Amino acid sequence: MTVRLSVEACLPADGLSGTLVGRAWRPGEPGGPAIVRLDGDGVQDISRALPTMADVLNAPDPVSAVRSAAGEPLGAVDAILDNSASDGRDDSRPWFLAPCDLQALKASGVTFVE
Repeated sequence: MTVRLSVEACLPADGLSGTLVGRAWRPGEPGGPAIVRLDGDGVQDISRALPTMADVLNAPDPVSAVRSAAGEPLGAVDAILDNSASDGRDDSRPWFLAPCDLQALKASGVTFVE
């Protein structure tokens, strides 16, 4: 089964009207994970200003930090979504990653074995 990700299925009902941030894989040399802003201009790599999601979340005003960060275009939201499913991915094009990286994650309802 081929998974297809679409803007309609993955973005909020109001589309790109909010401040949307995530992570994407940048192919090439050097390649690697990047913090990205999704806006009317597409997907913007803002990792020069905010290298990790932990930096975004720990900023005094995360929304302002994301909105004011200079971005480098990676591509259209729909094109990167289309390349994000693991089956059929083109490794020469960017794709979205899970949003968490170095920030602390807290579990709820976890039982620890003694």
